[in-house]
This record gives sequence, structure tokens and C-alpha cells, in this order.
Amino acid sequence: MLAQARQRYGHHIHWQQGDAAALPFGAHSVDLAFSNLALQWCRDIDAVMAELCRVLRPGGQAHITTLLPGTLEEIAFAWQRPEALLQPPNLASVEWAISESGLTIARQAATVERFYYADLQAVMASIKGVGAQLPRAHANLTRADIAAAKARYEQLRQPEGLPVSYRCLKLQLEKSP
Repeated sequence: MLAQARQRYGHHIHWQQGDAAALPFGAHSVDLAFSNLALQWCRDIDAVMAELCRVLRPGGQAHITTLLPGTLEEIAFAWQRPEALLQPPNLASVEWAISESGLTIARQAATVERFYYADLQAVMASIKGVGAQLPRAHANLTRADIAAAKARYEQLRQPEGLPVSYRCLKLQLEKSP
């Protein structure tokens, strides 16, 4: 991702790779932080929020978009294997982590983004494209498994196509001055 960012936006920006739970920045060194669809991949939300609070300057802000439970529910229904999908944190655990960190929520909005696809193959390509599936050992699918998933998914078809839902949480966090 960093290589793509450098290629697209140039080298005049300092790009830094790091772990969200152990940010490679000094205390009170950042005015503004952005996180788009990364928080749901972090195992320790408490540590991530504590790190954001540590690196933000007083009066600094963090703008975060993450996913909530219910994301990709149609796919879980179709495959009857919800454990193979992303298990994002629930709203209460995110809010708790924020309050424990010392940050405050200035704005918060939960939305549902729904996309439609022509068929199961297009749905699965979209999921793979955003990296929202988890590889499973010995995930040998038979033609019967695929046919059954397709039949279940077709029950959800709408005029626009097969739905894929993302439950998004958008946050504006602030560190008190």
C-alpha cells in the first residue's frame, strides 16, 4: 500500500509503515490521524486507541472509518460459514476503547453501504478485492457446496442484483487541549 501511495502521491510526503497498536511516532507529535477500514483488522482495539491518544497533540483529531458486525451478512448466509468472514468489533467495544483511551467522540455515524452484483462470482471477486475474507485451512469446496451457496444467495436477490452490505462506523475523535 505504501508503494502505491508513493507512486500516486509522490515522495514529498513522509510515508511510514507501522503497527496501529505500537505507532512509530513520538508522543504528542501528530495533529491529525486518518484510518480507513483498518481498525476491524486490529486484535487489540484498546491498544490502538491508547496509541492514537499518545501520539495526538492536545487538540488533535483522528478520523476513523471501520466496519461493524453485520458486515457481509448476506455472504455468511449464503455460505453458512460466518466464521470464514471478518469478525469486526462491536460498537460498544469501540466506544469503550475510546473512552478508556482519553479521547472523546466529537462525531459518530453508523451507516450501511450496500452494493449489488450480477452473480455469486462477482460477489466473491468483490470480497476478495477488499480482502474481507479469511483463508481457511482445508477449505475444499465441492460443486455441491457452490451450488447450495448460490441457491441460498439467490433468495436475497433484489432488482439491482445480489446485495453485499457493509456496516460502517465513521468517527471523529478528539484529544482534549
